[in-house]
Amino acid sequence: MNIVLPYGVAIFIRCITLALIALGVVLQRKSHVINDKLPTSEQKNAFKRPLWHLGFWMYVIASLIGDVAGISSLPILVIAPLTTLVMFFNAAYSQCLLNEKMKTVGWIGTVIVALASAVLAILLNLPNTPRNETEMKKLLLRPGYIAYCVVNILLLGVCTVMTWHYLNKRKKLMFRILPGNNGIDIVANLANQKVLNKTNLCIALLYQFTSTILAAQALVFAKLCFDLLVSSMTDGANGFISGLSIGIPIVTGITTILQLVLFNASLHYYTTLVTVPFGYSVGIIFACVNTIIYYDSFFILAPWKVGLVVLSVIVTIGGICLLSKT
Repeated sequence: MNIVLPYGVAIFIRCITLALIALGVVLQRKSHVINDKLPTSEQKNAFKRPLWHLGFWMYVIASLIGDVAGISSLPILVIAPLTTLVMFFNAAYSQCLLNEKMKTVGWIGTVIVALASAVLAILLNLPNTPRNETEMKKLLLRPGYIAYCVVNILLLGVCTVMTWHYLNKRKKLMFRILPGNNGIDIVANLANQKVLNKTNLCIALLYQFTSTILAAQALVFAKLCFDLLVSSMTDGANGFISGLSIGIPIVTGITTILQLVLFNASLHYYTTLVTVPFGYSVGIIFACVNTIIYYDSFFILAPWKVGLVVLSVIVTIGGICLLSKT
């Protein structure tokens, strides 16, 4: 039984689903924007808003179809450059549906991020053949990979603490921003509003960063699940027999759900013109690094490629900084 799609078909499906993913994200954001403009007494939870459900399930279903088509038929490091298309779809939808006009500097930042991310993925397009359970366990239990996972966990912890800090700060700012009765109150409110906007940006980016770490890890684990499935079908021996191999699908499911929750949370606080390119560009970096470390293939890279990889990461960060000025 062949469960691998032709290369061209997989690319086509991936592109179509990326367009739907971007539309789903913008629809969720539009639902949050409309709801926030209503009086407090009329505001509804996201689960009670039809537009949010439309965007959310469009995002989930398109992501599922796109990931299945990509993971089954494309290397992770080929999936990465295609993902940059989301940034352009997102910019187009945001202008049409949210009336969020991107400045010239924002378009420049988007192009820089997309090109740098694509170059990064091409440079790191290393072979990763399907692994059986024995090979998978050997790779997962390497001290280097375990150390890398610990670093990811620490990053998640730091992001959680920082998010909690900014959420508390936001609550205090929201309490202070009241209608002013005189010039002093108005000036104070304007100052508080400026700080609030920066706080909202920090919260949105932290949610995106946390979501990105989980999504990149889930992508690698999903690839492992597919490798084990292919190995089981090819060799005729069940690859899901040990605690480790059984735990991988469970961890994949948990990280995927958490990633969806955190990604959606970020949409409530800031424009998708900034948060989506940030999340996807950082996600490409993490996906590439995760794959290289898991397959223990970093030292395969020639020194000049390592230099270009570092340069691409720096350029990507520069592009993100331009996007933040949108």
